[in-house]
Amino acid sequence: LRVMAADLSYDNTNTGVECDDAQCMIDYLYDKLGNRQTFTGSLGDYVSYTPSKTSYTTDTSMTGSSSSQTINPSELNKWRVIKVNDDGTVDLISENVSSTAVTFTGLTGYKNFVGYLNVLASQYETEGITVGSRHFGYSNQTEYITSDTYFVNPAPWTCSTGGSCSPKPDDYESYGGGDTGYLDDYNLVNTVLGTRIANKVDGPASIYWMASRHYGYSSATRYYWYARYVSTSSSNGISNLYVYSSSSFSNGSSSNALRPIVRLKSGFSYSGVGSKDFPMEIQ
Repeated sequence: LRVMAADLSYDNTNTGVECDDAQCMIDYLYDKLGNRQTFTGSLGDYVSYTPSKTSYTTDTSMTGSSSSQTINPSELNKWRVIKVNDDGTVDLISENVSSTAVTFTGLTGYKNFVGYLNVLASQYETEGITVGSRHFGYSNQTEYITSDTYFVNPAPWTCSTGGSCSPKPDDYESYGGGDTGYLDDYNLVNTVLGTRIANKVDGPASIYWMASRHYGYSSATRYYWYARYVSTSSSNGISNLYVYSSSSFSNGSSSNALRPIVRLKSGFSYSGVGSKDFPMEIQ
């Protein structure tokens, strides 16, 4: 009795490969594993990639915190494809978030917030494999605010980020008025992955930072400068870093996890099929 592979059924429940018979799966594996092609996968595919760095200690002069934290970039070794660029590079977001929460405090933390999150994200790069990085939420916002001109009383603006109040300078965002640039990644990740919720490695869902600032106006005697984060329910949240209340300014402080995005170089090779159980292995 001669049995052809095409006559044998195939259960694709665990692999996610769109094959109903064994011959289809054989052909698929030969194409992906045997040839080790450059990327021809899909959005949402799983990628196995381990950053080369194992330790980085935060700079308190940038975070404003009274103490530093040490992250381990190599702990994040599961990633998802969220964008394939025209030049052949591929953007990956970490499936999990850092086990260490990084603290930002006060006016210093607010002014450096976006730029320093990008510095932290760069620790997850690997020479020869990646060609760039950003922290989740970054979309060309001002990285570092260098002027204190609008951190004053009376309130610099009588509206919150995105409001239509006046007077409002053209460079509102660059002076600390907040931004809506985070929406690019906020919407992209939800569209591609179906959720923004992310767990710590072998742990529960965790709040993680977004590289975006928010200015909130409540009244002439109470207004805030916030840092954005993603909550454990997938929604947008804000943490107060600096506030004017009644008659004085004061610092706030908050600690949340990191969720970096790295960009793989064009023309990279891989093995594996990109499913959860059989992720792509970068060659």
